[in-house]
Amino acid sequence: MKTNTIRFLSNESLWREIKQRVAKAKRVYAAVAYLGTDGSNLLPLKKGHKLVVDMSLDAVRQGATTGILIIC
Repeated sequence: MKTNTIRFLSNESLWREIKQRVAKAKRVYAAVAYLGTDGSNLLPLKKGHKLVVDMSLDAVRQGATTGILIIC
């Protein structure tokens, strides 16, 4: 019987885990509230991956979300 382990991740350990999982994944579907200027480094998505983020005019004007993430 397989046992599950629960770990609490935060800050750098959280982003390190996310990067490792994204790198291994064939397909990624991610939803985040806001994505700032370092977002493409924190969440290194590739072509074919899907991202849902608040790109409302208010979020962009306030700097909560930037329009710099480009995936071709």
